Amino acid sequence: MSDKKFKYLDLIAKELCDPIYIINKEGYFLEVIGGTEKSLYFSGSVLKGQMLKDFIGNKSVVELILSSIREAIKKKKLIKIEYQVKENEILLRRKERPQGSHWFEGRISVLPVLIDGEPVVAWYSVNITERKKLEIELKRMSETDPLTGASNRRFFIDQIDQWFKMYQRYKTKNCIIMFDIDYFKRVNDNYGHLIGDEVLKSFVRICKNNFRETDVFARYGGDEFTALLPNTPHSKAFQIAERIRKAVEKSGFIVDEKSIFYTVSAGLTRFQTSDNTYNDALNRADIALYEAKRSGRNQTLKK
Repeated sequence: MSDKKFKYLDLIAKELCDPIYIINKEGYFLEVIGGTEKSLYFSGSVLKGQMLKDFIGNKSVVELILSSIREAIKKKKLIKIEYQVKENEILLRRKERPQGSHWFEGRISVLPVLIDGEPVVAWYSVNITERKKLEIELKRMSETDPLTGASNRRFFIDQIDQWFKMYQRYKTKNCIIMFDIDYFKRVNDNYGHLIGDEVLKSFVRICKNNFRETDVFARYGGDEFTALLPNTPHSKAFQIAERIRKAVEKSGFIVDEKSIFYTVSAGLTRFQTSDNTYNDALNRADIALYEAKRSGRNQTLKK
């Protein structure tokens, strides 16, 4: 290949939008190629001769990259990783930097040469923030009830399965509350399904104001909702269920100059050593809920 063609290749490499880092297993930057798109990449123009740990302030990200570099060298194979870097985690202060938090895909492959007697890798970085945002949004939509904004049954089952496995190992105090809106069919029959939808959304707002971030609250089906309260004693869970029930009883909204009020019934239980699966606890909460409705509604019963 002529010197002129080599020159063109060098110019092209320098203008690549995505950066390629030539780096050794200690995290020492030997060269930086490309990375000209400043809206997507933190400027790498000053990285040559620097250490990775002096560039990224997130220790877990640094260790992920270094361990992947070592794996690529050891196995002589391409290693792919994904990692997130926030703007305030970049230690080398430069004016040219993307704003906010960004996700990257790193493709790390060992080079067929030694530099200063050591193996080195080419770390090809691609900004995948937009793709990651879409993935996160699609995941959120797959786990959320579209009408009320509560989690859906699928997400709840996944969570309760994980928490039950932890209970079997550590015997943590976990409780389940099942709610059912009293006479919900009458609301739909008397006021229409649009008003019924408003009742459901009203109930979810009340619940979200009373549950903790660590609690898992979901629409289980129709007008039935369920909540998993991790690391919560039976007595505390009962207080929370009663607080929600009383808040619902006092709440209401006006439709066509008419005040609409509604109530809920609740069944409460906890994981027990006799439970073989989480379904045993769910069934017990459902029985308590049924008994609450059969014996007058607008109350919390526990098993």
